[in-house]
Amino acid sequence: MELLVSIGKFKGAVDVYVSLYRPSFDGLTPMMLYNLTSAGVFEEVVDAVLPWKTNVTDVNESIAAGLPAAGLPAGTHILRVG
Repeated sequence: MELLVSIGKFKGAVDVYVSLYRPSFDGLTPMMLYNLTSAGVFEEVVDAVLPWKTNVTDVNESIAAGLPAAGLPAGTHILRVG
């Protein structure tokens, strides 16, 4: 899966977070939360959501996120950039 993130110009430096909510594979547990790391890979959030980019004033970047779309379970998926 490839993502294009294009946001900014901000007045000052900000941290940027990219998170993915997806249904569980077993259908028994609630939505799973994944965080895009600074290495460009989605990892399951265990303790805290960490920024993808820090101290930036804009972002215009294409990311090969290391997450095969075919491997995602059926259902609603939510991608959040903040």
